[in-house]
Amino acid sequence: MRMFIAIEVPDATREALSAFCERLRDAGVRARWVKPAAMHLTLRFLGDITSEQATALCEALRNNLANVSGPTLLIRGLGAFPSLNKAAVFWAGVETTAGNLARVQAGTESSAQAIGLAQEKKPFHAHITLARLRGRREASTLATAAAPYLEPGMTPVFGHEFTASNVVLFSSTLTRRGPIYRPVEEFSLL
Repeated sequence: MRMFIAIEVPDATREALSAFCERLRDAGVRARWVKPAAMHLTLRFLGDITSEQATALCEALRNNLANVSGPTLLIRGLGAFPSLNKAAVFWAGVETTAGNLARVQAGTESSAQAIGLAQEKKPFHAHITLARLRGRREASTLATAAAPYLEPGMTPVFGHEFTASNVVLFSSTLTRRGPIYRPVEEFSLL
């Protein structure tokens, strides 16, 4: 089973992100846009794990997140990996306005390691993926269309602050029309 651990964002935030993406699409940015229902904050991608590992993971998550408070988050700003001019992934930033998102993410990382997965090599960077791009032309068009939103004092905010009340283990099935995410189990935060 292909799985990941994430925090869901409120519907109003997804709608604001979707409306922004629509403006970029209308400006001619060609990309594989993430559907609003699939927008989330990934805490740890797991890849393919066995059903036994999934069961053990759920137990580890229950233990590791039992006394962790949900952080208050705000979706603010834009960016791209590896950079806007060479974008492969275009994203909206996630800012922690109260609480400790790093502690929540550390609990998911510990849980992944508890079932035998290697430690994540890349440092955690809180973001919501909006689109995936394939080439320099797409990246160049995106950089031009996004430039007004990256000016000092123009940082976009999507939706309102929200407190993460839980963490969700999702299964992910890849299809020609894009991935299908299904919640497997939720883990409450304080």
